[in-house]
Amino acid sequence: MFIYKTTTSKILTALFILIIVIFNTVNTGEIYPAPAFSQKGGMINKGEISTYLRTNDEYTSFSTFLLGFRFAKSDKIQSAFEAGAGIDVFLANYLVYFRLFNSKSDKLFIGLRLRSGFKNQKTKITFKNSKFDIDTDRTSIYTAPEFTFAIRFGERKQHALYYTTYFRFDYSSKHKKELEIFFSPIHLGYEKRYGKNEEWNFAFESGIYFPINGVPDSEWVNFPNLFNFGIYRRFDKNKPLKIRD
Repeated sequence: MFIYKTTTSKILTALFILIIVIFNTVNTGEIYPAPAFSQKGGMINKGEISTYLRTNDEYTSFSTFLLGFRFAKSDKIQSAFEAGAGIDVFLANYLVYFRLFNSKSDKLFIGLRLRSGFKNQKTKITFKNSKFDIDTDRTSIYTAPEFTFAIRFGERKQHALYYTTYFRFDYSSKHKKELEIFFSPIHLGYEKRYGKNEEWNFAFESGIYFPINGVPDSEWVNFPNLFNFGIYRRFDKNKPLKIRD
């Protein structure tokens, strides 16, 4: 099962890289300043603040809702704070965004998001099929480096399709199994700017996620993260936002 998933992820990754290389070699139309994206399609503009509501299905296969604030003191490195709750799970996260590459045509973006935080989870959910029951009681700290490749398109590059892969390392000194490691070989997502001045962003993504150092107490982590979404609003403390020509 794991070999199949690994092989599939390698094939999908190779196809995706081939597509973005071909796409980026065709540079037609006007070159715009780097477009602003609040999720994984890119970076927000220097001086902006992004407030948002997003979901994460990693922990219970049901949505955990997170409220956050992202700050942009530069175009290359940005940070965010967020906190939220789901079905008996509570999270507090600190995120750092890195711009690794942005093509001159703005069609291709490569980035790294380092997500670290604190988790307190006491979730117990039963299903008709008992192998999917969730019975987790774990307080831990974790970190997840997430690599993203995005393609932007549209007249002002207001649309983005992205691919993300990541590991999550979950550590707890109070449990027999101190370190749990999870892997997501593929998350595919879409992000769009909209609004009068394109101050709003909407994003959704879907992917798979599973443990690689042994299955925890239940097998729910074998479910795909069926659907995550986020709604974002950007502000500039110094000037009103305007659509970039």
